[in-house]
Amino acid sequence: MANVFNTTRSIDTRYDLKGSKHGRMTRKNPNDKVEPGVALKDLDFDRDGMSIDLDPSDKAALIKQIEIDVGLFKAMEINDYSLLLGIHYLQGNENEGKMLL
Repeated sequence: MANVFNTTRSIDTRYDLKGSKHGRMTRKNPNDKVEPGVALKDLDFDRDGMSIDLDPSDKAALIKQIEIDVGLFKAMEINDYSLLLGIHYLQGNENEGKMLL
């Protein structure tokens, strides 16, 4: 499968977010390591204390894109949607520094 992240930066952490928490966990324990490239899921995102904070214009653009995607999926009778979130830690350490989404 091709890399869906259009960046020259490495993606340090990936989350596949569906908005459902039923069975949506990759790691059994929060400290478990995952293989590079494996996406964590909704419960991992919560346990990691993650959140997505966007300025109002970026939030509006994201919501508009989700609405467009949902319209296409509805027209094609597809009932599956995920937000694939890739994080690059600027300091190279997931516990310090800022991150790029």
